[in-house]
Amino acid sequence: ERGMEATFFVVTDFIDEERPEYFTWDMLREMHGTGMSIESHGRNHVSLKGKDIDYLVWQALGSLEAIERELGQRPHFVAYPAGQYDQLTMDVFKSANYWAGLTTVQGATHDSENLFELRRVRVRGSTTPDELIRLLELDW
Repeated sequence: ERGMEATFFVVTDFIDEERPEYFTWDMLREMHGTGMSIESHGRNHVSLKGKDIDYLVWQALGSLEAIERELGQRPHFVAYPAGQYDQLTMDVFKSANYWAGLTTVQGATHDSENLFELRRVRVRGSTTPDELIRLLELDW
């Protein structure tokens, strides 16, 4: 109705496990086909902060490969699970050719110098379209 598109950050192992409370790949294919963006939220929603490089590579590439295999498009963004990350996390996702990473810090104003520490506007099921428009118009 409002011509809006959204980005969904998905936990790929949850989809593969066919958890009933979570998306299915068929749902995501339909959403993707209507212009929605499907991006990475890791494989299993475990904090990435303080993890070793092998674990981070497993998270970055495993999620990327699952989304690419199922949707035919490579994800470019990661939303860090629970907003927890560190410099090694950012380095690994950057080396896996992700374009940017999203934190849990609220905000809509970004700059190109901190692409792996982007703020975001969190939308919940209770957020109305008018509330979303108001949030996106703020300079924060």
